[in-house]
Amino acid sequence: MSDYPQWKQDLLKKIPTLFDERVSGFDRFYKMALIYKQRYGHIDIKQKDVIDGYKIGNTYSDLIKDFKNEKLTDNQVNQLKYIGIDITMGKLKRQFKEKIQLSKKALSEGVEINIKSQVYQGINLYTWYLGHKDDFSKEEIQIMQKLIPNHVNKRVVNIIDLENGKISKFPSISEAGKALYNKFHVVDDEKKGKSIISTRLTGATKNPIYKGRFRFEYADDERGDDKAS
Repeated sequence: MSDYPQWKQDLLKKIPTLFDERVSGFDRFYKMALIYKQRYGHIDIKQKDVIDGYKIGNTYSDLIKDFKNEKLTDNQVNQLKYIGIDITMGKLKRQFKEKIQLSKKALSEGVEINIKSQVYQGINLYTWYLGHKDDFSKEEIQIMQKLIPNHVNKRVVNIIDLENGKISKFPSISEAGKALYNKFHVVDDEKKGKSIISTRLTGATKNPIYKGRFRFEYADDERGDDKAS
């Protein structure tokens, strides 16, 4: 090797180190994911998440890309599954499953989610439930209804048309969502209408007015109906 120029000798010396760093990258993520789960009680890692200075969200995204490009071993995939990360699932399905597991944990601890207490371990289960009620299996909906009592979801909803001041009342968020599609014709489908209303009633969407025309509120809101004026 002494016959090689110095720059090439230096590069060859670094190859084992680079390989070790590549291998240890997965090991570090695995270690930090365990800390994340222990600290937050779930493994619903978001893109911008950072733990102890480690950008776990970015690394998670890189691992998903590595899996798609067949760069992860079967053993690594199984290691992730063991701690609750099924990297073989699509992102939306994976996040849905993680929130179901978190909901089960909350239920086992006697937690009740409602309009005033929507968040458990940093995740807004209230908004998530209202926006995905049509996506649950029969067993899952039973879990969520125990966690979020039915009376919370059956409050009468007002749709206020700011163009003419008219207030239309509906027995639930679902029915109000259907009205945005069938009566007011301002959304593409009923599911979209329900999502638009639920995210505004829960505060997940900061702009309370939809399309500069519609405002939504619970009919029993203590603030009253003076918003229509």
